Amino acid sequence: MNGGGSHKGQAAIRQMLESTMGPALAPNRANYHLVSNPRIDIDGDRATATSRYLFMMRGPDGRPTPSLAGVYHDELVRIGGQWKIKRRIADDIMPTPDEWRKIMAARKAAAQ
Repeated sequence: MNGGGSHKGQAAIRQMLESTMGPALAPNRANYHLVSNPRIDIDGDRATATSRYLFMMRGPDGRPTPSLAGVYHDELVRIGGQWKIKRRIADDIMPTPDEWRKIMAARKAAAQ
């Protein structure tokens, strides 16, 4: 997500995910992430992909509430027979990156 900064390499990506979503395989009852409408163009061992995303969080009443939506722009590479994301750009649409930062800051302040 644009509002989330940039994370490069497996260790940095793992740390970012664990700091925001908890350790790997931990139950996550607070949010989930939907990815849809993928368009993938393959050229040998390289590919580009565009998809839409929707991030859902538990609302104040406990119901799933849409929180963030946008478009992913991915560059992929095939290494050793496995496809890996080389680069991902998240284009946040609703809310905008500035609006998302304000929402998350308010949620963090309310939780303290």
